[in-house]
Amino acid sequence: MKRQWIGGLLAALSLAWATSATAAEPTKIAVLDASMTFGSVEQPITEHEQARLERFSSELRHALERSDNYELVDHADLQALTKQHVGGRRINSCDSCQARIGRDLGADRVIMPVADKMSELIMSLRVEIRNTETGEPVGVRSVRIAGNTDESWRRGRIAIHRDMDWPAPEEADR
Repeated sequence: MKRQWIGGLLAALSLAWATSATAAEPTKIAVLDASMTFGSVEQPITEHEQARLERFSSELRHALERSDNYELVDHADLQALTKQHVGGRRINSCDSCQARIGRDLGADRVIMPVADKMSELIMSLRVEIRNTETGEPVGVRSVRIAGNTDESWRRGRIAIHRDMDWPAPEEADR
């Protein structure tokens, strides 16, 4: 009798553990539009840089859509929410407005992709991940890139995905 009780308890515990492991909900995540910061002198973003920033955001969204660990939230209201929360300020310096935008989109986490441009030769790409409830950062990854070219940005984006253990950008497969 005692053996049956212990066997039943062990079976129930293993079933509970298996269902909790498989029933884990993916983290709801929002990816903001990539932005650019500058070293000492603010300058206009070139047409090529704007296209690279858009590709950076787009590839992050596509990779996270393919991940089992994340559920990408609907970004239809992203532009309006960004305008509402950021106003005329830069999104990188708006005191946790990124988290408020993510929360309004229904996300648990928000990713802010950023290109930091010190010069045409010295740049970095980074992603900042914030908890949408607290606004606190939960992760940052950055890679340095040499040169402001399509190829250096591509390699930087691949490195970000690899470092974050996210699916590789689709463009990298070409």
